[in-house]
Amino acid sequence: MTRTSATGLVLTEPRSFERRSFDLPDVGEDDGLLRVEACGLCGIDHEQYTGHITNPHVFIPGHEGIGIVAVAQGTTTIVAPKNAS
Repeated sequence: MTRTSATGLVLTEPRSFERRSFDLPDVGEDDGLLRVEACGLCGIDHEQYTGHITNPHVFIPGHEGIGIVAVAQGTTTIVAPKNAS
């Protein structure tokens, strides 16, 4: 079965997350889709979580993603790690 949505924790206000569902985007002819398995948070994320830095928009913290290529189209090249079997 093909997945059509994903779930993420959205920071809606300081110290408050809300689980939300999002439609997955269409994958174009030379695009890919990454299924995020883990995501690192940096100091700015923590400052926004605690409210020391404000953000006028709700958002999903983190920008250091690790994942698995779920879809690859066209001329997309997938490179395996050196120690992959």
